[in-house]
Amino acid sequence: AANGGNPANGKTLFSQAVLEGNAGCATCHTTEAGKVLVGPSLAGIATRAGTTIPGTSAEDYIHQSIVDTNAHLATGCTLS
Repeated sequence: AANGGNPANGKTLFSQAVLEGNAGCATCHTTEAGKVLVGPSLAGIATRAGTTIPGTSAEDYIHQSIVDTNAHLATGCTLS
């Protein structure tokens, strides 16, 4: 994987119901296109993320979205 990432570890983390005392990724997101739980589907995120905020790379957008979950509330997010 790019930048030394480990897809198997990522899948394990994504699937956990609780991460460090917070809801895990799969609690709010799915990877199924068009399916919205609380947050939008992550299907195609690698492509969308690079064009969401002008001047921000896909990698930076995704990183910030993970470490600061309220930084960018994407279209389709049902949080208020």
